[in-house]
Amino acid sequence: MNKDEEVLLNEICDKYNIDSNTFKQLFKIEKEFADRNLSRRVGIYNQLSEKIMETLTNKEK
Repeated sequence: MNKDEEVLLNEICDKYNIDSNTFKQLFKIEKEFADRNLSRRVGIYNQLSEKIMETLTNKEK
């Protein structure tokens, strides 16, 4: 993610009161699957879901 993209992400997350680090982690997961050059990204939804649930669980504490 370049600097301009990071600034934009932070602005959007601030506007909607969302943790930008969560989105950065989700983007990282997606990039890992993209880097494998897989046409079918088997398992991506499970990993994304796990990260979202982890974030929600930590937020409730």
